[in-house]
Amino acid sequence: MKNIFFCVAYMILSLSGLTFIKLGGQSHVLGIHIGHFVISLKTFIGIFFYGLSFLLYTFVISRMQLSIIIPLLTAINCIAIVAIGISFFKEVINLGQIIGISIIVIGVFVMGIFSK
Repeated sequence: MKNIFFCVAYMILSLSGLTFIKLGGQSHVLGIHIGHFVISLKTFIGIFFYGLSFLLYTFVISRMQLSIIIPLLTAINCIAIVAIGISFFKEVINLGQIIGISIIVIGVFVMGIFSK
């Protein structure tokens, strides 16, 4: 049960980090200028969250079955980030993405069936 908590915490931090990094890249507020790129406070928050998620990820993969947990977490993150893109950033999903998400879901389902 403790491992599931760490998996959920990893996913929340990872998705939050990616979302804040995207928001930071879109904001045109004052920040640190590196060429044409501005690192805003949102970008720093995103990097912080994503860094914490990496630490949790290393903890999770060291304690769970690698061949199951990495594909599962990757699949959930892929699907969740598409949902975030659609709902928060008004991105449009195309047929290729729908097919890809379907393949991911089927693949994780098949892995779950055969891993027992």
